[in-house]
Order: sequence, then structure tokens, then C-alpha cells
Amino acid sequence: MFDTNKRYRVAEPKIIYEAFDDEVVVLNLEEGVYYSLNEPARLIWNLVTDGVDLLNILRLFEKQYHGDGNEIRNSVAAFVGQLEEEGLIVSEDHSWVENRNPDKTSKEFPPKNPYFKMPAFEKFTDMQELLLLDPIHEVSGDGWPVREPGSNSKQKKKR
Repeated sequence: MFDTNKRYRVAEPKIIYEAFDDEVVVLNLEEGVYYSLNEPARLIWNLVTDGVDLLNILRLFEKQYHGDGNEIRNSVAAFVGQLEEEGLIVSEDHSWVENRNPDKTSKEFPPKNPYFKMPAFEKFTDMQELLLLDPIHEVSGDGWPVREPGSNSKQKKKR
């Protein structure tokens, strides 16, 4: 079962994200992969970034969506687990974290009682090589980008 007392945060600095109108794109700078979140996943992500603990996230989804309560709870909790497994979020000891009011973020939820859709993300690796060479990663006196030792594609000329 899930520990509903957990609170999560974005696994910064290796994870960055950008929220657009109806989409969130999450980028893992260490692995060079990025994710696109569907609407329910976007709502979960926003609640996590607002510091809302898992119990209140589950309560909000149950209150806002029409569907089987157990299915909603299990799907949302499982998705949060997937985010943690992918290394996008990490749990934190929330004993020191200010208790956030989940109602402040509930304004972005769809009108009450739409049918529940499973939260999901798409994972993209098509730009992995480019993202790993991007100058935002490693900067040295030698300039940008810095390749890992042994990953240099240029061959030394034999003399």
C-alpha cells in the first residue's frame, strides 16, 4: 500500500520542467530524456510542486472526479510512484515543510464530476544525445559541450 503521509518535491537540479497552457514538459538533465504529462498527470504534478502531500492529492481527485473511489486513489498513488521511480520527484521529510492548503490549487481542476482519466506520461528519448551534449550540463574552461571521457567520437590521427 502507499504511504499517504508522504510529501514529494521535484528532484532538482537534475529535473527541470515547464508548464504550458494544458501541458507540462519535464526534462531529466542527467539522462537526456523528457516527458509529456496528460491532463490528470499535469494536475498531480502541479499539486506535488505546490507541496501538497499524497493524502490531500488523493482527496482532491476523489472529490473532483466521477468514478470508483478505490480506482481513483490507486491510479493516482501508482502514478506518483511512477514519477518517483523515474527519478522525477523525491519524497521528503515533511515534518519541517509548511502544511500547504490543497484548495488553493483546486481552482485549476476541471468542473466537478468529469469522468476520471488515468494519469500518464509519455517518455521521449529521441533528443537524448543532443540534450546530453547541451551546454547547460557541464561547463569547463575548455568550453562547451564537455564530453564524458571515452565518449569522444573523433579518432586521433595516426602518425
